[in-house]
Amino acid sequence: MNFVNYTTRPGEISLETTSGKMILTAYSPGIIRIRYTVATNFLEQKSLMVIEGAKSPTETTVRETNDSIIFSTSDLAI
Repeated sequence: MNFVNYTTRPGEISLETTSGKMILTAYSPGIIRIRYTVATNFLEQKSLMVIEGAKSPTETTVRETNDSIIFSTSDLAI
């Protein structure tokens, strides 16, 4: 899988790859929700895995290297 493009918003990164799309969303420093699809768009139905109101403002950073993109909170790095 190769990265094509990515965009960031506070607490979130959206990635487009040659195989599909991925969104990483920080819910807290220790919890990052990962969504992936090979479809054109993500499903709009509610998640059975995420509790409404569970997300809290979380500081994140994005670092790009020659061969990777690293999305981090104070506790985790993906």
